[in-house]
Amino acid sequence: MDVDEAKAELVECDRLKAHFLKGDVAAMSGMPSKRSVAYNVLLAISPIYGIVAYWIYEENTNAQVFASFVQNALLPCLPANIEHTVLWDNLSCHFTGNVAIDLLKNKGHKVVARPTSRTHSPR
Repeated sequence: MDVDEAKAELVECDRLKAHFLKGDVAAMSGMPSKRSVAYNVLLAISPIYGIVAYWIYEENTNAQVFASFVQNALLPCLPANIEHTVLWDNLSCHFTGNVAIDLLKNKGHKVVARPTSRTHSPR
């Protein structure tokens, strides 16, 4: 199972950039495009179960948010009595105080940190 986070923004576009079906009303011409609030998405995905858990929130990912995601979103969605290997990147908040790791290990799961992206870059 892989856990990762990403930033997401919604964009409103003007009539010149929009796509719409014939007969639909388009946005007013000349309106500038603008971005919405930046959201963060935490996602746990599995090749067996598909999307296991996700959170969408406005604040930055920190150790408290990440541990809360593990405790309140991920753990309740994991099938009982099955040991899972949870993989995540080496973002420092994943390891701060080991809270998220301990939450998973206390339920019998294994946590593996992905190598840094530099080890995967082509030479």
